[in-house]
This record gives sequence, structure tokens and C-alpha cells, in this order.
Amino acid sequence: MGAAEKKRPRGLKGVAAQKAAKKAKTENEEEKTQTVILDKEVEEGDELGEVEALYETAKDKLAMGEGEDTIIPLLRGTIHECDRILRNWSGEEKAPASFYLSYGSALFDLGNLSGDKDFSSYRDAAKERLETGVERIQELSEKDDASNITHAKLNIGLAKIAFGQALTSLQDGKDDVSDYINIGLNKLNTALEVKNLPVGDALEAVNLVQANADNQDALENLNTLNDWAKEQYSKILTGHPENARALSGMGNCHLTLANYWLGRVDVLEDESTEGKTELNEEETKASEQLTQGIEFYKRVLAVSDIDLEVKGDSTINLAEALINLANVTLDEEKQQARYQEAVTLLNEFKESTGIELPDGLANFVEEWNSQ
Repeated sequence: MGAAEKKRPRGLKGVAAQKAAKKAKTENEEEKTQTVILDKEVEEGDELGEVEALYETAKDKLAMGEGEDTIIPLLRGTIHECDRILRNWSGEEKAPASFYLSYGSALFDLGNLSGDKDFSSYRDAAKERLETGVERIQELSEKDDASNITHAKLNIGLAKIAFGQALTSLQDGKDDVSDYINIGLNKLNTALEVKNLPVGDALEAVNLVQANADNQDALENLNTLNDWAKEQYSKILTGHPENARALSGMGNCHLTLANYWLGRVDVLEDESTEGKTELNEEETKASEQLTQGIEFYKRVLAVSDIDLEVKGDSTINLAEALINLANVTLDEEKQQARYQEAVTLLNEFKESTGIELPDGLANFVEEWNSQ
């Protein structure tokens, strides 16, 4: 039987998926068959391939925003299978780096989703597995594209952990936030040096940094993350000028800075603003960032093959940016035009997709339409 004939048809439940389904049952659950659709084909008997496929399926569903009741059993199944494989490992060679990538990534994602107060235990276990994966790469006498890309993904995973530690330190009021940020950026710089790294993986790394910029209270840390992200998005756009996710990311960078300055306006502004004839420094900076962000979001929506998720996120962000820009616009005619542009955008999006708007924007649209 040839290799092609041994491939399992896409969509059938494999050994690891079956065990994940069994693991997900509780004593009180009704006995029933669970079908897990794997997103890649795996050869019969390839346990390592099964684990990788199981985790990748969970990762894809996580990215698509599916419910935790679907994703958590897949992650637990991945971890359960990894534990079992290691217990039964009898080969002279060590388990490969790709195995530890799936193992560590599943632990980290499960910790994020579980809401466990002791998330640090998941994070520490994930870090240990990912670092073991890096050791396996370093032990290779020759490295090909596949091993280099796995190395990059391991470093992206370790960066997630570093940024998670930065957020914990920030919440605890510790002063080592910037140290963890630098560790994370160093890991990602190493990852992005890998040739032939898929654009999707590069975007995952950059989006990670941009998302963490939103968590920062200190402008210095915010700028460190945001500036790095903008530089990397620019590099991606040089080769892929219509990459909607990179364009959206650039818009997010500007929106993050705009929100920082708008927050400063809320803190510093006097109670009375009636009769105001010019913007203060914070409002001016916010206005500049909002204007630039709006340009990028409009470029996103002009992309012909944009997917619904990116379209939805960019539409919401564009509407919020227009409303916030209107809030710091002194010319009343321009202000009203920006409010109207946001409302029209949201009305058309809801009508064309049937997707409900976030409560705050839905209320704004309702009040505007009732005038």
C-alpha cells in the first residue's frame, strides 16, 4: 500500500481525537459519540502526527472564536495524548521539537481558557515543554526549513509566556514589566529571522505584540511594543500590500495610541468645555492617531477578498475611530458628518451581514437614528 493510500480521509476521527472525546466526558454526562474533525490528514499509526493535528484543530477553532466547550476538550485531549506518548516512549531518539510545540502550546492555551487562579502552573509547564523543544532543535546536526519554522513557532510560544508574565507583573504593581517585554521581543526577533516563515505565523507574532500594547499603562512600554509592531507590519505590507490583517494591525496600532491620549484627556480635562476654540495637546495627539487609524481601516475594507472576521473587526474599529474623532472635532459640521459616517457604516454592516453590533455602538446608532 502506497503512502497516499494510507492517508486517513479528511474529517474522520483519529485515535487521539477519540481519546480526547473520552477524556472530555464527566461522570454526569450522558454517554454519546463525539466526532472531532481534524484539519489535516495523518498517516495510520502516526501518533505524533495525530497530536499535532489535534492541537492545530483546537488552535484553528480558537482563532475562529468557537466556544470553549468545543476547544477545551481538544486541548485536554492533546495534553492527555502527549502525557501518554511520553510515558510509553521507547525509541532511542528523543521526542521531536514539533511534539513539544504542540504539548507546550496546548498547556498555555488551556491555562488561558480555564480561568484557573493558579494559571502560573499551566504557564510554567508550558514554558518547560517549549524550552525542551528548543533544546531538541539545538541538538540537530542539520536544520531544514521545517525545523527552522518549528524553532520560530517555539519562540513565538515562549514570547506569549513572557508577555503573560509582563501582564501579571503589571497587575501586581511590580517594576519588572519592561524586562519581560524585552524578553518577549527578543524571542520574536529570533522567530522572524527565519527564512520562509509563513506570513500567517509572522502575523501571529506581530498581532501578539500589538495586543499587549493595549495592556500597558506606561507610555514608554506602550510605545516600545507599538513601534515594534508597526515596523513589522510595514515589512509584511511591503511584500503583501493588500494583506487585510496587516493593514488592520496598523490601524490597531494607531487606535491604541489614540485611546491612550483620549484617556489622558478624560483625566486632565476641566469640567466645562463649552465654547472651546482649540484642542489641547492630548486631544491633538489623539486626533492625529485616529486620523491615521481611519485611513488604514478604510484600506482594509477596500480589500476585495477580505474575510468576514477581519471585515467585522475593522468595521467596528473604524466606526469607533470616527466617533472618537468626532468627539474631538470642534467644527460642528465636520463633527456631525463623522458621526453620520459611522452610523451609515454600522447600519450597512448590520444589514448586509445580520451580525449584531456591540452594545455601546448599537445604542449610539439607535439614539442617532431616533433623532
